[in-house]
Amino acid sequence: MQILKRPEVKISLIFMLTAIAWIILSDKVLLLSTDFTPESLTAFQTYKGVAFISAVTCLIYVLILHSNKEARKTELDYLQLFANNPIPMWIYDIDTLTIQTVNKSAIENYGYSEAEFLAMTIRDLRPLEELVKMDQHLQKLITDKFSSGVWKHRKKNGSTMMVQIVTHELEFRDLSCRLVMAHDITEKNQLEQKLSQTNSELNTLINSITDGFFIISKDFRVIKSNNQLKELAEIGPDEIVGKKLTDLFVHTPDFPGTQKFFTAMRTQHSVHFESYYDRKDIWFRISGYPFEHGLLVFFRDITAERESKRKMLQNERNLNALINNTDDLIWGVDYDFRYFTYNYAYETNYKYLFKEEIYVGKTALNQARGNEHIRLWRGLYQRALSGEKFTYDMDILNKTTTISFNPIYNDKKTIIGVGCHLHDITQRRRYEKRIEEQNKKLREIASFTSHSVRAPLANLLGLIEAIDHYNFADPGNQQLLQYIHASAERLDMVIKDIVKQTADTEQQDYN
Repeated sequence: MQILKRPEVKISLIFMLTAIAWIILSDKVLLLSTDFTPESLTAFQTYKGVAFISAVTCLIYVLILHSNKEARKTELDYLQLFANNPIPMWIYDIDTLTIQTVNKSAIENYGYSEAEFLAMTIRDLRPLEELVKMDQHLQKLITDKFSSGVWKHRKKNGSTMMVQIVTHELEFRDLSCRLVMAHDITEKNQLEQKLSQTNSELNTLINSITDGFFIISKDFRVIKSNNQLKELAEIGPDEIVGKKLTDLFVHTPDFPGTQKFFTAMRTQHSVHFESYYDRKDIWFRISGYPFEHGLLVFFRDITAERESKRKMLQNERNLNALINNTDDLIWGVDYDFRYFTYNYAYETNYKYLFKEEIYVGKTALNQARGNEHIRLWRGLYQRALSGEKFTYDMDILNKTTTISFNPIYNDKKTIIGVGCHLHDITQRRRYEKRIEEQNKKLREIASFTSHSVRAPLANLLGLIEAIDHYNFADPGNQQLLQYIHASAERLDMVIKDIVKQTADTEQQDYN
């Protein structure tokens, strides 16, 4: 029914209804009287027509006057809306491009006065580099009654700003014009550029981290991800965002832990687990952190780490087998003088000696043994922690032992502890003592021999030299032979005594 409110329709409708009513009512009045002559009837019809035209003319005048009043009121309202609109606005002539009127906001935002605006064309608002682009746009406006776009405008002070332009064709002062609304979006555009730059920097950042990263919505669609997920996905990397996680790994539907992600979002508790991706023979450590709209997920390839741990565990087992396959005591102490390893022999002797249990992390400076004990062992450990390799002999439980102290280095050649090896040398010391005593007796025998053998041997040599080798029948030779025989017997007795002493020494060592 909005059409009935239009002035042209309203006036036409009132005229039609008034005319119909006048004709019907006037004819009924005429039929009530029978005294009319043809001349009077003609006169009555003339008066009736004149009265009708006069009444209708007055009515139309009143209606047009009312309509014009409403139109002026509406125009004033529009002009008021135009003038006080917070968005810069102006109207320009389509043919000449001259600005016909401008509102207060445009004057305030652009810096030109109203007179300066009215002396300008819309080309004067554009920087020189955009005039060609503007002319192309104006050609397009010939067929478009309404248009919009983002343009660069120049203020009076020479600065530029980005504006969102909306135009609409209209009649103004009997001219074909366009109404322009220019919304300053410079700050918005700068914010969008900063946001775009921040987003670009964020993408660079998340793609630079070695860990995989992605965000999924509550329906498991990927919102954002870095390159690590794209490299793993079984579809093209450009199709990641917006896809469901299960669609990215169609051959492994539960990768990387769909059910655990569902639980994390349902309970709003983070999850941490390891998962194996058999298609690429990779182990992952995965962490999921729920938030209001989905789940933030980090994942890391730990295949090498797991293999390293496996080898380390194997080496540890081999080391334990090695250090426990000896009666020697072996243990290790860190920089805080706390045990980080020991073998069975050390554990057994520790329990026997200190009457308490030992465990990894326990202090190696036992308070129960007193301050002297602590000072001794602290000093030994500190020597090794300073880089010195040495041995130290010590009597423990009536046993003579030697302890090797060796610095322990990490892969960066930094000392991280001390390795200690205690070996029982009681038997060795006893053997060394026997050897020393035997050597002493042998030296005594040698000394005795040098004195006891020398006299009879010197006699023999002298007597042999005195024999007359040219005349064996010489009576003196007989006497010399008796002397030689006596010296030989003396030498034989000395040798037998030496043999007996040597045998006695060996028997004592054997016992």
